[in-house]
Amino acid sequence: MNSTQQPSNTTPNQMRQHSKSFSVSATQKLSQQQKKIERSYEEIIAEKQLSNVEQQRLTSVFNYLLTFNNEKIKLSEPGITAETLMNALEKVDYILPIKEAELFIWEIDEDGDKVIQFYEFQMMYKRCIFDPTLLEPRNLFNIVQFFMYDKAKHGKITVEDTLELLFVRHGRGGLDEEIQAIFGREEKNSDGTEKTLSFTEYYEKTRIRDFQRRKEAEQARKEVKLPLLDDKK
Repeated sequence: MNSTQQPSNTTPNQMRQHSKSFSVSATQKLSQQQKKIERSYEEIIAEKQLSNVEQQRLTSVFNYLLTFNNEKIKLSEPGITAETLMNALEKVDYILPIKEAELFIWEIDEDGDKVIQFYEFQMMYKRCIFDPTLLEPRNLFNIVQFFMYDKAKHGKITVEDTLELLFVRHGRGGLDEEIQAIFGREEKNSDGTEKTLSFTEYYEKTRIRDFQRRKEAEQARKEVKLPLLDDKK
């Protein structure tokens, strides 16, 4: 039995509008899915737990850095600025140029307000210690790490100062390697006294090590061979 097809009352303009509406809806849906994927990494990092030692020292360093804020500048929420970093590092005889200080803040400033609040501060730390790619910015991390070691705020660190943090993070198996990376093969000076590192010495060593490790990681990625495509149908 033949059916008679009724002519459509939809105009070309209505069809275009419907198509546009569908396209916008599909784009929004893809955008929402993409945002969900992008958020997932941050959510995974945020859920990771620090050891009690790390959490206590990290919080202590954040509060310590706040003492170097400019009292004339009122912040809506406690946080660290480029000026804060410059003032804190001047205390350990290191002159950080304003452009570098601004860069270090910008690298982890998620909301673009030029101030690092505690959430951003803690996320920076977590990203660096849980980062398998070695691609996370580590400039501020290295500064913070020194102050976490230097509990007494003497402006220098010894092997003993680093032991507790290094042990809880790397375990006994990785402890010696980390100590050697920071202090070298010998833990004592030639006269038998305990070796100490100033902030400048520590900072330069960590920057060189970070550069070398990134270089090695990049080389390893380049050497990964992709499987050959099977062009047989």
